Amino acid sequence: MSVYLYGTLWIGAACAGAGLLLLLVYRAGDHERRERNNDVNGLVFAIVGVLYAIVVGFVVTSQWESVGNARDAAAQEANGLVQMYWAADALPAEQRTQVRADCLAYGRQVRDVEWPAMSAHETVPVQGQRILERLGRASRPPASASDSQSDQLRDALNTVFQNRQQRLALAHQNLSGMMWFVLFAGGLLTVALAYLFGVPGRIAHLIMVVSLVGTIGLLLYACFQLQYPFGPATDLGPTAMTSALRVFG
Repeated sequence: MSVYLYGTLWIGAACAGAGLLLLLVYRAGDHERRERNNDVNGLVFAIVGVLYAIVVGFVVTSQWESVGNARDAAAQEANGLVQMYWAADALPAEQRTQVRADCLAYGRQVRDVEWPAMSAHETVPVQGQRILERLGRASRPPASASDSQSDQLRDALNTVFQNRQQRLALAHQNLSGMMWFVLFAGGLLTVALAYLFGVPGRIAHLIMVVSLVGTIGLLLYACFQLQYPFGPATDLGPTAMTSALRVFG
């Protein structure tokens, strides 16, 4: 199911439930009493709403930064692999052929196997790590290599290793249960306060509550999707690694 269709259904169901609950509140009566408490309720609603907006804004910003970090890590990993490929010129012919073959195999493993697994929130197979370890052994410079050539090979390999670890860590970095509790509890409290207002006319009150629930539902759905940087909602594909594979031929 499309991430947008799923989100529409989720938010629509929440809005429909909120609207039905408001109609039940009106059937219970006591509208005049709620209207007399509008001043006090408005003050509390403003305080709770501002605090909740700050928390949600912090979470969304943090999650979006994680998406940016994941994109940067993937790009640096691919760049390091390209540097490794060209730095192999300093190696003997047989060793150079092996290093470049491993670079090609690793790039394909990331693009064709690891990326779909990360997008589906599944565990990444270990084959990619094994290929990278094999690449590390194959790229050991001979004694005749200059210091600059050795440093170039070592730096390129370290770049791939470090950014691979960051990419995998971000792929499995989820919001904690406590944070989800705060988000849902804060949202429910904010919506509950909206029911306590005495608004002249049910339609106006209904629009107010449904709009509030829709907005909170949309933000919660964004938090849920953005906790997966490589999920379908972020549209973060293996573009950098695909470009690297084109360089390899």
